[in-house]
Amino acid sequence: MRNFNLGFYLNLDLPRRVRLAIMVLGALLLVLVLIGWWGLAQAQRTAEELQTRTLADVSTALGLADSAAQIAALGPRIAEATESYQLQAARHQMDMRFAALSEQVDSLSDRAFRSALEQEVDQLQAQFRQLTEQVEQDLFVRDDLMTYRFELADWQQRVLARTEGRAAQDLGMTLQMYQQALLAAPPLPSLPNGLLADIHARMADQVAQAELADTAGAELETLVEGASERFLARAELLDHRHVLLARTRYQSEALTDVVQGYVGQLQQVLGSQRDTLQGTLLMGRTGLLVVALLAVLALLEGFRLLVRMTPERMERRSPND
Repeated sequence: MRNFNLGFYLNLDLPRRVRLAIMVLGALLLVLVLIGWWGLAQAQRTAEELQTRTLADVSTALGLADSAAQIAALGPRIAEATESYQLQAARHQMDMRFAALSEQVDSLSDRAFRSALEQEVDQLQAQFRQLTEQVEQDLFVRDDLMTYRFELADWQQRVLARTEGRAAQDLGMTLQMYQQALLAAPPLPSLPNGLLADIHARMADQVAQAELADTAGAELETLVEGASERFLARAELLDHRHVLLARTRYQSEALTDVVQGYVGQLQQVLGSQRDTLQGTLLMGRTGLLVVALLAVLALLEGFRLLVRMTPERMERRSPND
């Protein structure tokens, strides 16, 4: 088959050979231009898909920053919870927001940043869990203090109400102040620093002056020691809560700063990719158009020469005929 085609081509006269060669060359140039144009279109499509993923990461990162801000706002709400139902509601919101935050982190395409961000989120979640546990312990201690307060009030009704004298009245006033201090919100900071010991000493003197029964005095001493122990524990929990609240605020701000820095980096990369893509496509398409134009001009010139060559050849062959 190839011999037949080659023989067919060799049997043609020179003008026809040139005409056929020009047509084949033109077809090849056309195919070349079409393939080049298709390749640029594919490159543009791939770059656009990359930009789409980058934009998706930017959108996700902005959502992360907003979620981190919402979680940070939960810190004071958890720390200020005074009832169990309030703490449970805040904890439920915290779990939901951290779950949504984890889903957003998992949707990021940048594996390195996603891994670093997961560590930041885990640290922040650990801080919030510690804060929640501290507040929960404080509520338990406060309930214990409430119980001690009721027991002291009951002791006062059972014992002091039946005891006469100035010392019994003074002891009753001291107990009233002491009971109010037990459930102060927040706990009075001056009591753990020495005033609590002064109240204990004053109560002991007033109990001795009131000449109470030994069993009544021992019962009061047990109640006061237990209440004071729980009061000091609550004051310590409060100090630790302030530290944890500051940590959660700092960790939330750090997470927000990391996300915002990543957003800025993505925006810069996106702008650079867009500029590079536009420049590359413009250069490639301009080059293809120039090549195509030059090829068309060359083909036209070839046809023109072929047309001029044919009459001259025919004139030179006429006398011999």
